[in-house]
Parts: sequence; C-alpha cells; structure tokens
Amino acid sequence: MKRPFVKFCGFRRAEDVQLASRLPVDALGFILVPGRRRTVTREDLPDLIRYVSPAQMAIGVLQNPTWEEVKSWLKLVPFSGIQLHGEESAAFCRKLKSTFSVHVTKVIHIQEQADPMEELEVYRPWVDAILLDKEAGNIRGGTGQSFAWDSIPSWKESCRKAEIPLWIAGGINEANVVDLIKHYQPDGIDVSSGIEKNQQKDGATMRLFIERVEKACQQ
Repeated sequence: MKRPFVKFCGFRRAEDVQLASRLPVDALGFILVPGRRRTVTREDLPDLIRYVSPAQMAIGVLQNPTWEEVKSWLKLVPFSGIQLHGEESAAFCRKLKSTFSVHVTKVIHIQEQADPMEELEVYRPWVDAILLDKEAGNIRGGTGQSFAWDSIPSWKESCRKAEIPLWIAGGINEANVVDLIKHYQPDGIDVSSGIEKNQQKDGATMRLFIERVEKACQQ
C-alpha cells in the first residue's frame, strides 16, 4: 500500500522541530492564526523554520487572511506551502497559487449535507490538496476531534475524479491511524494533538506515530 503524505503540525519550540526534522515526515506545519494555543509569533517563526529539513515542506497555516498578511508571512520566511483554514475563495487560492507558486492546501470542514463534487469544482484548478477536518463551534482545526470517517469514501471518489489528493485531519493518533489507513487509504494525514503529551510535542509519540503509519502500509 502506498504510504500517505504525513504532515506534523502545530510546532512552537525549536527542539520539537529538530526532532521532527530527523523523522520521515513530509511536512511540518506552523499555526499563524492569532489566538490559538499553538500560534507562532513573527519573532519566533524564522528561528523555527531554519530547523526544517530540506527534504520537508514548511507549511504556514492561515485562516481568512488578508492578501497583505499572506505577502507579509511569505516575505518573512520561505514557506513551501500555505494551508487555508477559513472561507477563502477560489479566486483567493488562484491569486496565491499564481503569485507565489506555493503548494496550496484548502481545508474543508465536514458538514453533513455537503456535496463533495460541488465543493471541489470551484477550487480544483488552484489547489494542490484538499484537507478534511472537524469544525468545533467557531474553532477550525487543532481541536483533536475527529469527524465521521464514513464520509471519507464519497470525498475520496470526488477527489479522484478531480485529480486532487485528499488529506485527513482531526483526532488522528497512534491508536487509530492504522485503521484510518487500512480502511480509507487517504493520500495524506495531518496530525497535531495526536503527537503531543501534556499539550507539548513529544518525540516518542512522534516516532510511534510514524511506526504505526509504516506498519499500516506494510499490511
């Protein structure tokens, strides 16, 4: 089974980035949304980014940013990808993609009545991945809560037709990642709280998570 793209997200400490940079992780994410527990300041971000391995993508996570905010972050650090967690339009994604040529991930928060193909159609030309996540009240992402995985197959089928990779986030950890991969075979996995202990990134938990991912792909 093909190994999914693995993104570890929510880094705030240099020592955690250094640990993750030595693991077979495809991307490290940094929360730039104000007011979150894992939010990174403009002062700390450059020091964190320099520890990301050249083999890994550095992804900035934003929610409903202004265009000036996007330009400011990309001027500050050389992100290879931007992840959009809000109601950003297809036109915004197009401008981002065409101006900066970064990898663009558009997050879609699962709603019971959402039509996958209708959601994807407007974004298809301008995004490199669709990430399904759980919305908890007005908090988007980073909740540690999962959505109903039985909705994944319809999204996966629509993403295949649109030729867009489908990533999954929300409540993924070392205890359930094997089931996720075996039963749904997502193209990518995005995890933050699932690699933490006591609300801090944990090296042993990160290593165990990767071991479980590799185990699932070997079965």
